[in-house]
Amino acid sequence: MQLIDDPTLESDTSADEVHMLLEALRNGDVEEVGEIFQTLRDYWGELAARERFN
Repeated sequence: MQLIDDPTLESDTSADEVHMLLEALRNGDVEEVGEIFQTLRDYWGELAARERFN
């Protein structure tokens, strides 16, 4: 079973977003941290839900 199709997986930028999140955290940019965290939570939350229901 494949949770993510190849084009989606190839365009996944979540690793870069985690890096940006850590950088924003180091810089004390709370607003940026919140925005990036929300994006990551939405993306990985959808995958987790799909995995649970498959």
